[in-house]
Amino acid sequence: MLKFASLLLAGTLLLATGASAKPIVPQQLLGFVAGSSGVSVVKLDATTLRPVSKRATGAGTSASYVGSSVGGARGAISTAERGGTLRFLDLRRMRWEGSVPVAGGVRASLWNYADRLVVVTGGPTAAVRVIDPITRKIRATYALRGPVTAVSSTTEELVAVIAPLDGIGPSRLAVVDDRGRVRLAPLPQIRSGGDVVETTGPEPFVGLFEQPAVAVDPLGKRAVAIGADGSVADVHLDTLAVTAKTLPSRTLARGNKVAIGHARSARWIDATTIALTGSDGWLENGVQRWAPAGLQLVDVRGWSTRTLDSTTTDTAFTGTTLLAFGGYWVGQGEGVFRAVGDGFAGYTRDGARTFHVFEGRLVMPACISGIYAYFADQNGTQFTIVNTQTGAIVGTAQTRTPTALASLFRF
Repeated sequence: MLKFASLLLAGTLLLATGASAKPIVPQQLLGFVAGSSGVSVVKLDATTLRPVSKRATGAGTSASYVGSSVGGARGAISTAERGGTLRFLDLRRMRWEGSVPVAGGVRASLWNYADRLVVVTGGPTAAVRVIDPITRKIRATYALRGPVTAVSSTTEELVAVIAPLDGIGPSRLAVVDDRGRVRLAPLPQIRSGGDVVETTGPEPFVGLFEQPAVAVDPLGKRAVAIGADGSVADVHLDTLAVTAKTLPSRTLARGNKVAIGHARSARWIDATTIALTGSDGWLENGVQRWAPAGLQLVDVRGWSTRTLDSTTTDTAFTGTTLLAFGGYWVGQGEGVFRAVGDGFAGYTRDGARTFHVFEGRLVMPACISGIYAYFADQNGTQFTIVNTQTGAIVGTAQTRTPTALASLFRF
């Protein structure tokens, strides 16, 4: 894993998730550069990663890119200052323009109006907040009364799965439009959340979790939430009518295995197909184990599934290519871990694999922007750039200090 990830950010990986997004060649990225005085923000050339703007210093010790306004003149940066702060940046002059306290960090955002930035925050105080970037004031707050376990978005709406305030139980779906209006629908068949239980093994307490997937169709008409047990909630977003379905599911074998939790993620890649993946965790003789859920294509017409591989834990979609990657770490004892993964692969919408690079390795792109995926070394200073349409290595780039990357595109 990247040694500097916790210092800089966990979530700057901005992916082209919309099925209609056209892959383009990026010209610039936003870089979060670690230094002795904290993180600074700078524009970088997309192929050399050399600075092409002056730096905006003083981003604290942790920062992530939330998004930009229509036209790209201003950006919003989430930092850890004072328990959580949203700072605004003039992206042309690379100059700070004020800030707003926002606890919990930002899980998703919509910025379609100059005076209205809508964000969904995370943590136990999860909420929808409507912020005026001009006056830097919070115009409205809607408490979600539970943590956000999954979120998906279109250009006009955010769709989030909300877990119970305590424990694991039935979920709710929150639909938030770009003016900050919130609608809720119960999802009794989708379980989500976290809990802590006592065990008889070497660890007296074990944390449990259920993280379902949620995806919105390319037209923004339907949202589908999927649990690890195969439970499906198909929601028509105009009426919030929910239809329950079931997928074939893979369950852990009984015996000496105790389930810890399941995480799923999904992306709608065309009018009838969802890409589904994730990971599962369990205790085996007191030792924590992990396994990938693999990559499946779900046909929403009959709710059948087709497995493409057994190693994937994460995906992205560039508009023409489904990207598969990820993996997990296996404990070897005495604090030693072994990485398990099978590289970076591309698939067509119908499931045909078009390329496979970094075979046998656990890799996670630091950033995907247009047709480029960036893979960082352990120090966060050496990057390999891969063409997401062909799998060809475009080149390598070096930064002087640990750097995290974010795409400047609005998808």
